[in-house]
Amino acid sequence: MSAEEPKKVSLRIRLPFQTESEFVERYGANIATNGIFIATRQPKPTGTHVSFELVLNDGGRLMRGDGVVLESFAEGQGPRTGMWVKFLKIDPKTKVLIEQALTFHGMPLSPPVAPPRTSIPAPRPSAPGLGAEGVLGIAWGTHKARASLMVAGGHVRITGADTETADWAVPPREEHARWLEVLTSIHIAAEQQLEQTLKRAVLSVPSTFTLRERRWLIEAAEAAGLTLLQVVNDASSLALAFAHGRGLARKRVLVLEIDGGQCGLAVVQITDDDLSVVASGALGFPQPDHVEIQQVLSAVQSTLDAARVTMISVDEVVCVGEQASQADVQARLSAFFAGRPVHTELSSGHSLGVALLAQAWSARERGKTGAFVAEVVMAPLSISVQGKPASRVLDRGTRLPAEKTINVSVEPSETIEIGLFEGDTRKLCVGVWRAAAERRIDWALTVRIASERAIALYATAPGGKKVELSFDGETSLPVPPPPVSMTPVPTDQGGNFLSGLKKWLRG
Repeated sequence: MSAEEPKKVSLRIRLPFQTESEFVERYGANIATNGIFIATRQPKPTGTHVSFELVLNDGGRLMRGDGVVLESFAEGQGPRTGMWVKFLKIDPKTKVLIEQALTFHGMPLSPPVAPPRTSIPAPRPSAPGLGAEGVLGIAWGTHKARASLMVAGGHVRITGADTETADWAVPPREEHARWLEVLTSIHIAAEQQLEQTLKRAVLSVPSTFTLRERRWLIEAAEAAGLTLLQVVNDASSLALAFAHGRGLARKRVLVLEIDGGQCGLAVVQITDDDLSVVASGALGFPQPDHVEIQQVLSAVQSTLDAARVTMISVDEVVCVGEQASQADVQARLSAFFAGRPVHTELSSGHSLGVALLAQAWSARERGKTGAFVAEVVMAPLSISVQGKPASRVLDRGTRLPAEKTINVSVEPSETIEIGLFEGDTRKLCVGVWRAAAERRIDWALTVRIASERAIALYATAPGGKKVELSFDGETSLPVPPPPVSMTPVPTDQGGNFLSGLKKWLRG
């Protein structure tokens, strides 16, 4: 053995099967083209190089080769105890048995590939349960971004993908370049580890993220070669992790995460693995290193009120995060809910939650059942045309995806700026859309927000078709004044102005 060659651990594992055909039928779902999940009560640590041999109950050899442990699951850490081993070298009989297992279980075989011309391995179908194109789960945390997914062996974290996400308290537009760098790094690391093409992803983000920041992240993901199928709040990913394997039936759960001087929270309705957010909220502390417990309790009460639920109707309380132990947060929460225990055992919640969400998307595309997550608008949205008083279009708590149309009158102009504002103060501008009008016209403006938080604005002129407006980045509009309280017109006198005003008020 050369000095550079890593030390190998020898493993000889006897399996309770009498024949090769029984092994293929009952254990073959744990085999992929590039690796195998080995069920064992004594899994080796991640990164361990192994020389393995799997044998039948009578000692007859099944598979033999060398590999490296990609992920290890001790008892209680995953659905099954064992380890996912990537093949480095296998003998001819093992290759034949792999092909038999993949064919029997309807999984694709990898075609021969030429040596890659770059440092990135040639992508090919890989771990069972991912399908021809897997969906990657990315947890965009306060400090780091982590990537993971689910395979036959359980929850697999992408090694080397833990990347600093930088501080985004009020992120400048240039932060987009940093996010692109982070997402590109994660994308490459995932494809290298799994040796599989990954073009789609789901993402969890801090609840304090604005729609503008979410839009930037969607743009960065697309530039990194990933299509985002869904973007959820971190509280939703934590709720998914909490519900996993518990068999909860119609339970209301309050989820809080307190970390990085911020608190994200949500009231969710959980039925089995499906999750429906009833209301959500977020707050930041004046001093990031100090938790204001009274602020947290006030935010909890506000979120309960928005969800129209009482403390008594909350079945479970979950509170996690590096700052969750400050100022007796958990004890005060327990007292707030009349002594109800607070769950804190979700150390890998975000990573597991987005992996489960990614798995659900893959499963549904294969015609199987998968967890469904429905979220809501976190803050009210208003529209302002050319700096005029803002008109509310969507309220907090509106279920996503959402669409709302209002009627507005626009004066002729070569450049009409339509600003979308988030929050009660209307100071957070999501962005500006631009259009042109040759004459004064009544428009029906439609705001549409998809499940991944992508935003689109459409304008429909009388007798015309709906046209998507052009998004043009940041607004030059001043902060619009709040909506003016107006008395509805009691009767329609037939004039165009009054008719348009009534339509606008009804919108």
